[in-house]
Amino acid sequence: MAKAVILEGREDAEDLRDAVAARVRALRDYERVRPGLALIRVGDKGETRSMLDHREQWALDAGFRVNRHDMPKESTTRELLLVVEGINDDSDINGVVILEPVPPGIDIGRVRRAVDPAKDVDGQHPLNIGDLTMGAAGLVPSLPLAVVDLLRRHLGDMSGRRAVVLGRCLGVGQPLARLLTDADCTVTQVHSRTSLTDVKAISRECEIVVAALNRPEMVRGDWISPGATVIDTGRHTIHAGPGESRMVGDVKRDEVIAVAGAFADRFEAVGPLGIAMLLRNTLIACCRQHRVDMKMAECDVRT
Repeated sequence: MAKAVILEGREDAEDLRDAVAARVRALRDYERVRPGLALIRVGDKGETRSMLDHREQWALDAGFRVNRHDMPKESTTRELLLVVEGINDDSDINGVVILEPVPPGIDIGRVRRAVDPAKDVDGQHPLNIGDLTMGAAGLVPSLPLAVVDLLRRHLGDMSGRRAVVLGRCLGVGQPLARLLTDADCTVTQVHSRTSLTDVKAISRECEIVVAALNRPEMVRGDWISPGATVIDTGRHTIHAGPGESRMVGDVKRDEVIAVAGAFADRFEAVGPLGIAMLLRNTLIACCRQHRVDMKMAECDVRT
């Protein structure tokens, strides 16, 4: 059997970023408005630094104002809340991203609830989660948006397709299950309390498998039905020895691409598209906050 088609997302992500940049230029020229994005990182984990660097560079490339906060790992919940409070009060900042994971002492739920929902461009505030559940026009998490975009471009109409979401985190698993349901998929969601035997059996019955387990290389080839489309949202650093490391996802890549019909990973597809979706969300938030015609935020260049 031929190996899976590898779905790429970087070129489409760059196209979307460029479309956002064109809208930003138009906002500055005609409305005297420039979108602003705040990026917060707590702690010194190297991986989160790289992730924030990419978001910052793409935002700058798109013409955004960027307000970056690199906080020490000893920071308290109260200190982080004060930073969020300042961002909420800053009319020049239209969106805020708090990169996870944060140190164990931080009450991230309390912090996310403190973010102004109008600036919650990663869709983590309870009001935005509720809007997604009710089908209202809130801000939707960027990574799930990227996954659905990849699936639609590859599969077209997804109505009636069987899909499984492996994981139930608030940032990916939960909103993704909702988005796939809205796309008229028949969706099953499994999690850490689902027996491994059931997880494998359910996955093998599905045409679409999305891994959001946050467990390195957990999804194996025998979980996948031949020809299925598999999307891996995981990102992990594996230390192989002194000074040696490699990046992997939630999926055992070589095994899965030998069985699947199509495969996309976090590094070359989901991740870049997720950043582009974040920029688009910030543009939308900016237009809403400044009461600008929402046509100024229409920048999806893909079909």
